[in-house]
Amino acid sequence: MVSLPKAVRSAVSIVGLSLLVAGGLVAGHGPVAPGAAHAQEYAPGPQPPGLVAGDPVGWYIGEYGYDQLHAQGIDGAGVTIAIAEQAFDPNSPDLVGADVTYIPLPEECSYLNEFVSDETISHGNNVAATIVGQGGPGQILGVAPKAKLLVYQLQTINLGDHRWQDGPCDDVLPTSSQRFVEAQVAGADIMSLSVLSSGEPDAWNMALMMMREKAYFRGGGNWGEVFGAEAVPMGAGVVTAVGYDGAVLDWAAKGPEVSLAAPGSWIPFRDVTTGEISYTVGTSLATPIAAGTLALGMQKWPDATTHQLTQSMVHNTRGGNPNLTHNEVTGLGIIDPVAFVAADPSQYPDTPAFTQNRGVDDWAVVPELLDGYPSNMSMHNPPWYQQDAGVDPAEIQWLPPGMEDLVGTAPNADYWETAGASPGPSAGASPLPSTGATAADVPAGLILAGLVGVPVVLVGVVVALVVVARRRGRSKEAATGGPPVPHGYAHPGGVPPQPGGFQQYPYPQQATPQQQAPPNSGAPPVPPGSGPWPLQHPGPGPQSGPPQDPQD
Repeated sequence: MVSLPKAVRSAVSIVGLSLLVAGGLVAGHGPVAPGAAHAQEYAPGPQPPGLVAGDPVGWYIGEYGYDQLHAQGIDGAGVTIAIAEQAFDPNSPDLVGADVTYIPLPEECSYLNEFVSDETISHGNNVAATIVGQGGPGQILGVAPKAKLLVYQLQTINLGDHRWQDGPCDDVLPTSSQRFVEAQVAGADIMSLSVLSSGEPDAWNMALMMMREKAYFRGGGNWGEVFGAEAVPMGAGVVTAVGYDGAVLDWAAKGPEVSLAAPGSWIPFRDVTTGEISYTVGTSLATPIAAGTLALGMQKWPDATTHQLTQSMVHNTRGGNPNLTHNEVTGLGIIDPVAFVAADPSQYPDTPAFTQNRGVDDWAVVPELLDGYPSNMSMHNPPWYQQDAGVDPAEIQWLPPGMEDLVGTAPNADYWETAGASPGPSAGASPLPSTGATAADVPAGLILAGLVGVPVVLVGVVVALVVVARRRGRSKEAATGGPPVPHGYAHPGGVPPQPGGFQQYPYPQQATPQQQAPPNSGAPPVPPGSGPWPLQHPGPGPQSGPPQDPQD
């Protein structure tokens, strides 16, 4: 028996606090109850041979051939990935030397950092390290260590939390959908989301992302089915988790909406309170592995389109999938980084790969975007979209077949020929749109525990109502200026100072109530563990602690 650090924050254990504290649902962190009852439900699958306690290099680095690709110089250089997390510490030791920019909440929301927890910091740090961890002695090695990573902060507490009150953040609290518009303005090629809520990109925002040849991955969740399945839009890559043996784990997301599977068990995970390494499970970490893998292909094949590359990912899964056979367990297959990077993507169609079994199974929203139906507010004020003017033709890189003639037919399409021409991506600014709307006007991505399924569906409904309202009373008057001037702040030149409420890494150890650990009779370790977390945010919801030890 090898003893692991007992203070590890298991990825499976955080969701109870996340629902209470943040109103967001952490995709890689399924709800658990302490003790033997969850041992089978959240079992991590077979232990990788030769696993050494505290080893920061994940088993998948060698098993999936990432080490071979890195040795060839395929390491994500030149590609920008964006993630959105509730908290993050730029000083994490795994990120020393990495190209990471952290964009905290707007100044009006900085008081929310008072409620940041070790759990959410740990989640953000480890999602980031899974992509761009630098490796070396004692450091987690990411799958794309030379990629540029943008880390955007999301809300830290629920609107229903009494500590929220009616603070100055009401008008500017960003959702993940808004954050990924910011990321695109900053030049991001790939978006990856491991924190799920009602604020995810909807069908309109996702379609616009696809029209601009961007990629989007989101975790499927740890509840045996795809979280928010009814609202997953066309173009979103839904990632589930597999173990060392390639089998989808019992708790991992399954269903017709699943796109791909990636390693999501026995993943190195650093405890922010002690700095020590343990291992965890979850689609929160499978998702950035998939996103980082796409970055490797983008580096190797710079002339390929994003859609050709995502098509190559699904054609070149483990064992190959030339006919794109889909199942509800692994989707289009388990990622195969070596086969994917080796294949010439020009042989594949330039069309989004992740379109299987969506609630809306066509691109019906694209004509609405081209005609400028959605409001600027619902689209988060991107510079390439204007209500009544549609999408900037210069920004359109892909359209569904038969829709080419709709370009330039919006009532005020000539807007793009005058003052409205999109400036294109800029790495120097990351605007947070200021709409003047309150939290009651727009879904803020904040959901209550026990009601998580409802708001996800309602997001599309709210935007649909905006569209309907526009159809009933469209103005045919010409636009008289550019998009609304966004509220925001520039990307810092390097790693920014930590906002108020963050502590320097590593964090002081917090006292944990003592509780008898469940017996370990030789079975594989159970990631959730048994000891309760310190109750930083009182309320119902599962509390959990360190995992059991791996076998020798």
